[in-house]
Amino acid sequence: LDEPIQEGVAVVVASAAGDCTIFDCASTEGAQRLELCHGYPFPATDAAQPRVSLFQPGRGGARATVHRGRTRSTGALRVYTVVLTKRTRGKRAAEQDLGADLFVDGARELEDAPLARSRGFGDRVVLGADHLGRWPLRGAIRDFALFRGRVPGAFARGLERALAAKHGIELRGDDAEDESDGAAEEDIDDDFDEDP
Repeated sequence: LDEPIQEGVAVVVASAAGDCTIFDCASTEGAQRLELCHGYPFPATDAAQPRVSLFQPGRGGARATVHRGRTRSTGALRVYTVVLTKRTRGKRAAEQDLGADLFVDGARELEDAPLARSRGFGDRVVLGADHLGRWPLRGAIRDFALFRGRVPGAFARGLERALAAKHGIELRGDDAEDESDGAAEEDIDDDFDEDP
């Protein structure tokens, strides 16, 4: 990418089975990155069908954080939507505090999950693996779209509906019954990456 995307929307249609990475966003300048995955960094907590997670390793004083949603990794084709918004309007820093919303099949999994000192989507996106290729996707990516800046919610929901119809996915919506356990957030003190 020409420059890092801190605020924006990513929509991906993917199937994921087990502990794996759907996409990883990094930056060539600075170590903060953001990963959409199932399970990592603790697959043992729900190894058979880990929950969807947004993972940000801790660097430079920021704590590593993983935010877990409800949806389990089953191998089913799903529509994943990540919305990043700046928490401090007008601030133009390379790293700043962001809020993340995560939707799976149209249902909200996370709302304004805090990402401290984040570079957001960064300036490069790795599809189907983490940035080092250690946690590959076990499944397939069918579609991917990334938009810079604030995107109207109606546009994002319309894109989800269109992609769901294209791929034969039934959207759950926010009021749908969910058989999985409730969403939880975990703050992790250690940096689980071994890269420099």
